[in-house]
Amino acid sequence: MLLFQNRDKLYLLDSQSRKAREILSAAPHSITRTGARLSPDNRTIYFSVAVTEADIWLASLENPK
Repeated sequence: MLLFQNRDKLYLLDSQSRKAREILSAAPHSITRTGARLSPDNRTIYFSVAVTEADIWLASLENPK
């Protein structure tokens, strides 16, 4: 699995099927450029959101295939 950001959306790419799916859409310029990370087990993403302060968020992925 590969996690990537395109503008204000996060996508998860399955390296075997080469299919990407959108997993998060955020307000313009709110996801920081260095913030998105995928856990080693491909079950959780961590990302930071900058609005007035930077916060770190945790999101669980359901059935990442």
